[in-house]
Amino acid sequence: MKSLLFACLLLLVAASCSTRYLIGTGYDVVILNGPAVHKKQMESVHQTDAFIHDITSLNLITDSLLGPKVPCYKFYNYQFDVYVEKKGIYQRKQGGRKVWKRLKTP
Repeated sequence: MKSLLFACLLLLVAASCSTRYLIGTGYDVVILNGPAVHKKQMESVHQTDAFIHDITSLNLITDSLLGPKVPCYKFYNYQFDVYVEKKGIYQRKQGGRKVWKRLKTP
């Protein structure tokens, strides 16, 4: 019984430690508009800019606002809070589940 439990635990650890491959980058967008919260994950900068424009009518250019060391920005005024963070999209195998994680900065 102990050996079966140990084998299951070892299998669980080995499965969780397998490598994930970076397949692309995406953007986490959170917009606070009073009590309303709009949160979405998008895979392109054009989708991100369009989503921000649809909700806030602001023309923010995400590429020019993201920094090289800290890949995120926050914009706020009296009506809106906009937070955008660039994330890495990782996958273990082709066609598998996508996992969004913070990018490793140099």
